[in-house]
Amino acid sequence: MKMIGEILFGIGSIIAICAAAKLPKLGETYPDTLGPFWVGIVLAIAGSIAWHLRVKKSIHAELNEHKKLGTSPADFLHRALIQAKELKKEIHHLSESQICKRTDLILENDIAPFVEFKQALINMYGMSHGVDILAKMAFGERMLNRVWSAASDKHKPEATSSLDEAIMAIESAVEHIDQLSR
Repeated sequence: MKMIGEILFGIGSIIAICAAAKLPKLGETYPDTLGPFWVGIVLAIAGSIAWHLRVKKSIHAELNEHKKLGTSPADFLHRALIQAKELKKEIHHLSESQICKRTDLILENDIAPFVEFKQALINMYGMSHGVDILAKMAFGERMLNRVWSAASDKHKPEATSSLDEAIMAIESAVEHIDQLSR
């Protein structure tokens, strides 16, 4: 029952392709398979719409389930931002190895799970907004990796400046997703 859209799309496409493949009779503009061609087109369009609606419904159900559990993309972003800001407050009092551990926790517990939602974000918010959020977070993740790298090289000033950039990127992504979620 779940595959009705895919089946309609496939059958409609096959009918339309087969009907369109026939050449018209000499002196005529269209072949005598014009009727079946349009039937195939209508079936393919109906199947495509049904398929899209089913996928969208399942994505929304999955995201709603994650919201109930506190594991939605927005939750991961908010937690990452909170953790990054806490690290910012404490960075001057931490050793380089502690900075690396805290950065690892942010990356593993919040950023990596967020990335698993990339297709759902694109499907939910559209290509433009979804990719924009992902691009902002990719930059934030890159900056967090620089924080880790600078701290492991025992260069705290670079770690601090990279953390500032990471926080700005994550804040931007949080604002964008919050604006879209309203």
